[in-house]
Amino acid sequence: MEMTQEFMIFINMVIAISDYAVLIYAMYQFLNKTGRNLYLPKGYYILGFSLYMAALLLSAVIRSDLYGCLMLTVSPVALGYFLFNRTGQHIIYNLVYGCSIIAVQIFSIVAFQWYAAKTGNFVSSAIVYSCALMTFKQLMELLNLKLFVWIFGRRKEGSVRWQQILNSFILPVFSVVFLLSMSAYVALLPTEEGIITLIVNLVCILLLNIYVSYIFDNIVKKNELENELNLIRQKETMQYRYYEELEKKYLKTRKVVHDMRNHLIAIEQLYQEKDGGSVSYMQDMHRMLNELGQNYYTENRVLNIILNDKAQLAESLGITFEIRAAGTDLTFMKEMDITTVFANLMDNALEAASEAEEKWVVFRMDQIRDFVVINVRNAAVDPPVSRNGRLISAKDGKEGIGLQNVNRAVQAYDGTLTFHYEDGVFEVNVMIPV
Repeated sequence: MEMTQEFMIFINMVIAISDYAVLIYAMYQFLNKTGRNLYLPKGYYILGFSLYMAALLLSAVIRSDLYGCLMLTVSPVALGYFLFNRTGQHIIYNLVYGCSIIAVQIFSIVAFQWYAAKTGNFVSSAIVYSCALMTFKQLMELLNLKLFVWIFGRRKEGSVRWQQILNSFILPVFSVVFLLSMSAYVALLPTEEGIITLIVNLVCILLLNIYVSYIFDNIVKKNELENELNLIRQKETMQYRYYEELEKKYLKTRKVVHDMRNHLIAIEQLYQEKDGGSVSYMQDMHRMLNELGQNYYTENRVLNIILNDKAQLAESLGITFEIRAAGTDLTFMKEMDITTVFANLMDNALEAASEAEEKWVVFRMDQIRDFVVINVRNAAVDPPVSRNGRLISAKDGKEGIGLQNVNRAVQAYDGTLTFHYEDGVFEVNVMIPV
């Protein structure tokens, strides 16, 4: 049955759109999954990939192999640098991935031509040959994406088992077998209905591969989150035990200070009339003992220990630490949650302030009607990076574990956490209903 010209144009259009869609999808997935430290407004990404689409269309119009190779090589580097990650390591990753796309396309065309010549399945239908070749190339590009994400990706060691990795490659391989078998069958008697059926099946194959990749990524992400949650729980337990030991030390120190102070008072009275210098000496010892004592900031013993510990740390770092926390009832909170919330808030503030020129931290906690309101302000050199309302750590481009722990503990009491940066000042506000 002879194909109409309109039908041929329609099929070629579907093939081209499918090819560009897979290229854009693969490009975005690779750049997004191999580690990023830039999180810009969505409009920038829409503009960037629209320009990438325009470059692909221009490549189809020009029909220049040199331009096509240059575009496929440069585009991942440019998109990655401006939208995802600007480190030198990732520039090299993106360049290698761009070169791999060219290599995969060349391999796909040569391999499919060899297969067609050996079997002679596509002699009677050029349109079936084009559909099968394009789908084969797209499947190879998806396999290439999986391979490079696995090699260059940010997956934690041990989070993905070898069995899971091999399973993720099974479907594309079976898809290639199905593609070649069905294409050869349709090529024996090419009709418009048969070709449309073939295209529908090929599109379904591609969508199924993308969907299974999405499911696999979710499984990997779930494994990572479980590992991360275990680490968070271990950190919280260790942190709480640390403050328990610190409290025991303070109690022991207070007993020693109390006994020593009584001895000093007796010695001071004995030698006051005989030696005036001994009075000055005793006063110096009193000051030393006062420094060993614990300041009283709040009635909550755990919070008091945390604030004393962080105040000493601030002093060692040359940070001015202002505290006001009296008159607030925290008896409704578990001691481990108090440790999680306040220790992490203090640690984040002190770490940021230590890098600023003017080092200062202000901590305020009040009870306003039925809410405990916590406000922490500190000097900060650079504005924080946030993604979907969550703070991103500048160290590794991932969500800050400290504030993540705080937010999780606060949400357990139906509370809220917000943060704000302006003119070199980073501010965190926590509200917890009593």
